[in-house]
Amino acid sequence: MEERTAIDILFDENSNENFFLYDENDERHEFEQHAVIPFEGEVYAIVRPVVPFEGMDEDEGMVFRIDEENEELVEITDSDLIEKLFEEYDKL
Repeated sequence: MEERTAIDILFDENSNENFFLYDENDERHEFEQHAVIPFEGEVYAIVRPVVPFEGMDEDEGMVFRIDEENEELVEITDSDLIEKLFEEYDKL
C-alpha cells in the first residue's frame, strides 16, 4: 500500500489519522490534524505535534499553508495571519 502524503491525509474528509513531517535536521515529527481552513484564496491547516517542540505548550497548535502545486506545507509565522485563522477556526 502506497504511503499517503500529509496533504492527502489533510484533504481526506473521512480521515483523522496523524501524519509525519521532517524538519530542517531531517528529523521526523508526528502531527495530528485539527482543521483545514480555506481563507482569502489559500488553504491552511491547523495541526499539533504529538510531542510538543521545545518551548511549546502541549495544547499549542501550528499553522501551515497547503501549497498543492508544490505538494508541500509551508509553516506560517505571521502572528496576525495566525490570529485570523484561529478566529476562522473558532467560527467552525
